[in-house]
Amino acid sequence: MLIINADDWGATNIITQRIHRCIRAGAVDSVSVMVYMDDSERAAELAKRENIDTGLHVNFTEPFTGKNVSTNLQNSQEKIVKWLRRNKFSQVIYNPFLRKDFEYVFKSQYQEYTKLYNKVPSRIDGHNHMHLCANMLFSRNIPEGTIVRKNITFTDNQNKSRLNKFFRKRVDSILKKRFICTDYFFHIRQIAPSENSICYPALNQIIDLAEKYVLEVLAHPGQQIDSDFLTNTEFLSRIASVPRCSFASLHKLS
Repeated sequence: MLIINADDWGATNIITQRIHRCIRAGAVDSVSVMVYMDDSERAAELAKRENIDTGLHVNFTEPFTGKNVSTNLQNSQEKIVKWLRRNKFSQVIYNPFLRKDFEYVFKSQYQEYTKLYNKVPSRIDGHNHMHLCANMLFSRNIPEGTIVRKNITFTDNQNKSRLNKFFRKRVDSILKKRFICTDYFFHIRQIAPSENSICYPALNQIIDLAEKYVLEVLAHPGQQIDSDFLTNTEFLSRIASVPRCSFASLHKLS
């Protein structure tokens, strides 16, 4: 099965609208929801009205822009954002001084999603992939049995260091013991052809994998480049014969 998921649902009105267009074009199967943002409440009503499959997109790297954010929550979020943006290694270092802030901010977003969507999130991933930062990975904040996004799968033409591959493999092994994960996870830009090319070599690989495994492909339709690619007639025709499902269906199968 192939699941094409759009991140940042509810971040802004424009982003939600672009994702919605991709859903209507048949290019997106599920969305990841941002709460406490400008368009969070309107986007929730739209998703419920049209029965769009949703999960929680935990935000630890952007200030909350919604109107119903308490001062305490905003302060905790600002401390976390400052830490994670400090340098590229911050996310792999456990910060004991922020343990309570991470717990408070995560649980607040979890509860806000539950309030807006009238259900607990059965799936969790993270803005900038920070649901896998050390303070989250080594906590027990996410309920076991939840569908959780794993690390990105490298394609054949991506050269990564052995240390990088070992670290990601180790994290994925931890995730699989606690949560439900797809077999593979790709970004849409790993699939898109190079500039001035009409070939889709990585897409062929993914189509083959989808015959035997469950794959998530992530996209950010709020960015024009992803939106254009997803609604491209060539791409849509290539994936027309690929077995597709939503995360809601995956959770029932699991």
